Amino acid sequence: MKKTTEKNAPLQNSEGPVLAAHILFASFGNGGVVFNVKTRESNHLNASAASIISLLQNSHTVKEIAAVLSKANRIREGEIKTDVKDFFEDLTRRGWIDGG
Repeated sequence: MKKTTEKNAPLQNSEGPVLAAHILFASFGNGGVVFNVKTRESNHLNASAASIISLLQNSHTVKEIAAVLSKANRIREGEIKTDVKDFFEDLTRRGWIDGG
């Protein structure tokens, strides 16, 4: 499981959020799992959510993530971008990401 800490956390850019330092994430072939060190809670993620968080860990912006998912799923980028923004709003409420 890759741990994101201040030392290895991706730098935040002007458009994109970053995974919070207290969140651990591991991806699997069909999804992933997130562990919140502060609350000691874990959540299983479907493949789409795991893909988004994986891209987020690699310092991608919302626009870049939408472009990657759009191409992979053959869906208009505008539709995907709205879904990614909504997903990030939910993650922000949960305390899983900073910025945005």
